[in-house]
Amino acid sequence: MQLTKLKVATFLLVAASALYACGGFPAPPEARAATQTISVIDGVAEQTLEALRAAVETARPASPARTLTHTALPATSTAYSSATPWPAPVRIQVSVDTNCRAGPGPSFRMVGALMVGETTLIRARSNDPDYWLVENPDNPGRECWLWGRHAIIDGDTGHLPLASVPATPTPAPATLAGWVYLDANGNGVRGDPGDGVISGVELTLRVGACPGGLLVATVVSDGSGRYLIPNLIPTLYCLSRDLAQQLLPNTWSINLSPGEFRDEVNFRRVP
Repeated sequence: MQLTKLKVATFLLVAASALYACGGFPAPPEARAATQTISVIDGVAEQTLEALRAAVETARPASPARTLTHTALPATSTAYSSATPWPAPVRIQVSVDTNCRAGPGPSFRMVGALMVGETTLIRARSNDPDYWLVENPDNPGRECWLWGRHAIIDGDTGHLPLASVPATPTPAPATLAGWVYLDANGNGVRGDPGDGVISGVELTLRVGACPGGLLVATVVSDGSGRYLIPNLIPTLYCLSRDLAQQLLPNTWSINLSPGEFRDEVNFRRVP
């Protein structure tokens, strides 16, 4: 309440001073004193504002001077090294007709052949330096393993990949069979009139060329003169007869293939 009265009094005092200043009527001594007081207050206020502005400007940190820095832009193009050339294909031919197999070795089945005068691409090398994985000459788009003994290679094989060698197949067993008989007319043909059977003759089978090495089996001809040796690993064998018997021949050299049933490997006696 007191503050409001003070504001009203101040307003009237200011208004009266302004009226006297404009010449409306002479200002009494109190009004002149009030006018002088207001002028003094205005001057003090103006000086105070100037002092505050100076203090604020002094306290405000100076903005750092901006330095324009030039940053180099990246190059619009990048220099690339020349592309590495693709390795040239490597071709192979042979001086002797050569089988091409499902794997590196004679235990694998034959799936093609490279003949003299033909060429084919080498696809990969193997740990066995005697074999190459090539494009099958008889089945384009498929591969086979070629024996390199008679190979002539055109190109650098150093970049070729190393091929995985397939597992060695288990060959189908072979069987050997025949007869021991009496060749009545001596013509070497079993079953002619007068021919007979010879039983109880011991036969010996060994591995390798005759006379053979490791003993594989011993059999005796039965009552019909027949003998049979099954479940043999396909390889070269020597079959020999009991030397106490007067039979022909003394030995047989037999090279059995996987799954083969070799019959009529006979021994005979001539009267």
